[in-house]
Amino acid sequence: MKQTDIFHYRLPERIRSVHVGAHKGLQQGMGMEFQTHAPLWRLPEPKRIDIRASLCNPMQEILVRVFRQKASIPVVAVTDLSASLGNRMKLEWVTQFTRVLGQSVTKTGDRFGFIGCDENILPDFFHPPAKTQDAASVISQRLKNFIPAGRHSHGLLKASYHLRRSSLVFLVSDFYFDAGLLNKLLASLSRHFVVPVVLAEFQDSFISGRYGVGHLKDAETGQLRFVIWRPALRRRLEQKKQRHIQRLTTIFQQHGVKPLIIKNQFKAGDITDYFFPSGNA
Repeated sequence: MKQTDIFHYRLPERIRSVHVGAHKGLQQGMGMEFQTHAPLWRLPEPKRIDIRASLCNPMQEILVRVFRQKASIPVVAVTDLSASLGNRMKLEWVTQFTRVLGQSVTKTGDRFGFIGCDENILPDFFHPPAKTQDAASVISQRLKNFIPAGRHSHGLLKASYHLRRSSLVFLVSDFYFDAGLLNKLLASLSRHFVVPVVLAEFQDSFISGRYGVGHLKDAETGQLRFVIWRPALRRRLEQKKQRHIQRLTTIFQQHGVKPLIIKNQFKAGDITDYFFPSGNA
């Protein structure tokens, strides 16, 4: 596996989990992060006795060191696979993201999950969080041959029922649906750590000239519309995309989440930069 095929991620706060992993946890255990001292009678582990602290203890009790253990968390891609994702570039981004996410989660030692939705949760794209080596690869292969046809994305609201424990959720979509659905969706995932992954590709990227003819795909229905291409139309579409991103950013801020916007190409390093803004993973 190449280093460029994975990204690094971290959680904004400690997590409660009995499963050992790579993230800062709340559980006491066999970790290396010192937490506090405790009397030997309360925690009978002689190998953890702190002689210096015991000699300085005014209660004259023998003290042992208490450590926190690292924790793991389920990492789930909740993905919009409705007709609006029928654009070849967007679906290719989803495929690449799924593959890289699976490799990154395996490398970190967490459990990978995937929930693909249109009107409902799609059985072929439902994989509960588990420590498996090939789940992401299998789903990526299915995505390559998948033709989205769902009329809307309301199945995303059902994803939270399959996330029983606090999880890191990558919410993947172009988010071309109404604000009411987006607010309900973010509210349903409020107990999880949510990263909205916005697929914001410019529809006219396949047209190189200033003038021409082509087809534009409706962002919500996936239907094609024949257009005569000209600079004014290009500007209007670009302005429409910018307004869409601004609207999304406002809604995300209201729910306390920060979007990860994919504009021109997918790079695993951009996701690392999202979690580590200074560039230090």
